[in-house]
Amino acid sequence: MLDPITAIGLVASVVQLVESGHKFIAKCKELYKSGSSADILDLATITSDLENVNLGLVESLEAATRQYRPPAAGTRRGGLPPGEKTDQVRVDLNVLTCSFLNSTA
Repeated sequence: MLDPITAIGLVASVVQLVESGHKFIAKCKELYKSGSSADILDLATITSDLENVNLGLVESLEAATRQYRPPAAGTRRGGLPPGEKTDQVRVDLNVLTCSFLNSTA
């Protein structure tokens, strides 16, 4: 004979197995009847949204690249002193962020 704690654990395991089997069978029926599940449709929507965001990022990057001017000839490598480089990177990052936010709004 099983002690009470072991019996409760066994019953819980059996219930969990039955519940998982029921969910699996329900999902199989849904796929059989409709040809696709709601999860697949959600993934398609998310994929489409990600493609649109990616397109916006690429366009923003191309616009920022067109605006970029390389350092003048004869300047040291990198063009700007370290402190100014950091400031310029922050400004460029803010411009890209604003461009992206405006394109997604």
